[in-house]
This record gives sequence, C-alpha cells and structure tokens, in this order.
Amino acid sequence: MGLGVSPGSGTTTPRVAVIGAGYAGVAAAVRLTLANIRVCVFESAHTPGGRARSIQYHEHILDNGQHMLVGAYANLLALLDVIGMGEAGLLRMPMQMRMHPDFRLTTPRLPAPLNLAWGLIMAEGLSWRDRMAATRLSNMVRKPCLPPKLRSGTVAELLAATGQTEKLVRALWLPLCIAALNTPIETASADVFANVLRDALFKRREHSDFLLPTVGLTELFPGPALQWLSARGGAVHLGTRVRAVSGEGRGFTILTDKAKAMGDSFDAVVCAVGPHQLDELGGLAATALPASRPLRFEPICTVYLAYSSPVPLPAIMVGSERGVAQWFFDRSQLGGPGGLIAAVISASGPHERMAQSKIASQAHAELQQITGPLETPLWSKVITERFATFACTPDAPRPGTRTNLPGFYLAGDYTAGPYPATLEGAVRSGEAAAAQLIADLAH
Repeated sequence: MGLGVSPGSGTTTPRVAVIGAGYAGVAAAVRLTLANIRVCVFESAHTPGGRARSIQYHEHILDNGQHMLVGAYANLLALLDVIGMGEAGLLRMPMQMRMHPDFRLTTPRLPAPLNLAWGLIMAEGLSWRDRMAATRLSNMVRKPCLPPKLRSGTVAELLAATGQTEKLVRALWLPLCIAALNTPIETASADVFANVLRDALFKRREHSDFLLPTVGLTELFPGPALQWLSARGGAVHLGTRVRAVSGEGRGFTILTDKAKAMGDSFDAVVCAVGPHQLDELGGLAATALPASRPLRFEPICTVYLAYSSPVPLPAIMVGSERGVAQWFFDRSQLGGPGGLIAAVISASGPHERMAQSKIASQAHAELQQITGPLETPLWSKVITERFATFACTPDAPRPGTRTNLPGFYLAGDYTAGPYPATLEGAVRSGEAAAAQLIADLAH
C-alpha cells in the first residue's frame, strides 16, 4: 500500500477520503481542496461539527458546548476568511474576566503585554500582593519556554513555583486553565497552559480578544465549509458511518454502514474521528491506529436555562469563583432568544454523580447568587459531552499525524501539537495532516 494515483479513478487528480466532519476533518478537507485534491467527507452524524456542533431543542439552536475563541486562534480565523465567513458569526471584544463576587479584569487597547499589565493594575478585587504574584507568573510564561522541571509539571506546580495567591488561583488562573485545557489544575500540563497564555497574552494585543460565537457552532465553520467544499467538487456524506477501510492495489476503499463509497478508491485517508472512536474502525484502519494515544477524557456539561424575561446578568459572560458552574453566558446577547442562559461546567467533578434535574436546579441557584432572585425557568436542557476533550496532563500521549500505514493519517485535537483540545487545536491538527499528506503525495 503506497501513495499514488488511484488506478480506477481515470485521472491524475489525487482523491482523499476524510473520515469525520468535526473541526479537524473539515479543516483538513478545506486545505486539501485548496491544493487541488478531490475530497470526499464521511460523517456518521447528520449534523457536522463533531464534539462542537449545534442541536435543535424547543425550536432553538443550542450547542453541545459553549465554546469561546480568542484572537490568537489564527488558523481557525484564517480558514473562516477562506470560506468567506470572516468574523460574521463572532462577537469580538477585549479580554474581560468578571468573576463573582468581586474580581474584574479588563484589558485596554494597548500593545501587548502592556494591555495585560495595565489590566492587572486596574483590576478590581486584587491586592498589591496579588498583582505582584501575577507579574511573576507572567514574566515566566512570556519566555519561549518554561524551565525544564516545570515543563513536565502540572499547572498547580507552576502556580506554586511562582507564589500565586489563593485569590489569584481562584479568580484568574483556575478559570483560565479550566477554560483552555478542560483539565483540573492539579493534573493539567503546565507546558500546554503556558503555550496558550503566551500566544494569547504576550504577542499581539488583538490575540487576547474574546470572540464569542453569535451563531451555532455548526453554522460558525463546519456547515459553511462543507458548502464551500461541495461548490468546488468535493463530496459530502452526512449520516454515513465508516465501518472499515480496506485496500485494493494501491488505493483505499471506504466501507460504510450503507454501501461502498461509490465503488471508488482513494489515494489517501485522513481519519479525523475522536480518539475514543478509533477502535470502531476495522480493516486496514485497525492496523494503523497508534498504540499510544489519550485514554483519559474530560467532560463538558452545558446547562441551558430558559426564562420568560431577560436575565440581569451584569455582562455577556460572568464567572463564579465558587460553585458547580464556572461560567454563565447570556445567550440573548449572542443571537439567542431573550432570557436564555448557558451555564458551563467544565472538566470532571462532583456534578458527574448528579441527576440532570439536580444539575439544572444547582445552576439556577448559583445564577441567582449573581443576579438576585429569578423566576423558575420555563425549561432547562442539560447537554453533556463525556469525551469532550482528552485529559491534558503532562504525560498525555499524543500521536503524530502519520501512521505506520502509508497514506493513512490522523487528525484531531488529541494529536501532537502545542495546544490543548480547543477548536484551534483541532483546526491545526487537520491542517497538519493535510500538509503531511500533500508533501507525501509530491514524493
């Protein structure tokens, strides 16, 4: 099995199958199409987006996670430009951290890192001891890399080594770590956390901007990207589960739960399913799967609360220093209906042992601690992604895009890279797989 033109294709244009239409798979498909490679995308769900997709409930568009972008997500933003979306589906605003009950940080429009320095000076709820501790951590993180000992350590060890105060940990570093890595600070990778902070806070001012989706996560990128792909000759098969990848001569054949892929063979395959789904693939794919890959995962639980009147949340997004829910988003200011709130519970925790009704009532109670008394919600919806991200620990095994099967590549936020399991990490992995495939085809 090797790379080359499929013998039955009747053309010299390479053909590539992409398995999975999440952010990683769609990013790979777009980049391959830009390189004049014919792409065929297979997705088991009827809605693209993978672990970052939209669903419909009570005639409303909800997401299976309340994701947020930052200005440092250069690769995803570039692809949005490629498909003609730009930032039309995003609300951009300067970095704002508002944590109940008393912490507030807003970065001004000054060059980085002066914007963060001034934001820390003017932040509400911090003592001078807190501000000096934050400066110590900032000075360490902004360097090209952490000291060797901390590079293999946890975020908790990084915070201890730089003398972070209890207030800073609770109001700033813990929320940022959970938001970026979706992993508790006691086990989260200090090196990956430093990569995220370095890119977002210490390079360009606009990199620290928050970009909140004002459309569903499917409509933000994978949906319009697949339309863009189809308009350029690509094939898209939604609701089609790939069962196995087999080989015929020098090409691959995709076996689905419906039929063979139009009887065609492919020069290469990009496998962009989640790491917890890899073992479901049979045939040659089973021989190409990496032995070393993430086996621990962290969930994301999003609680939607619908009220009959607007909720007096003091900002579009407000965090809580204590409680089960870490963040509350006012979806009415993000394109949703009035009175709709999304409460986010990231990473593992005691909520995993709670019934959904209890989680919803707990989120409602914690929201009232911020807003004051509220009426009983008209309805609530709890959406839990059990395998939302891999556990981003210092020893998390992250395979490369190449496998031991020539022509079979991996893409996904769990593959090797400097970022955690974010939308940007997924896009980068898809582009990396596409770039490696293109380079191999050229040889």
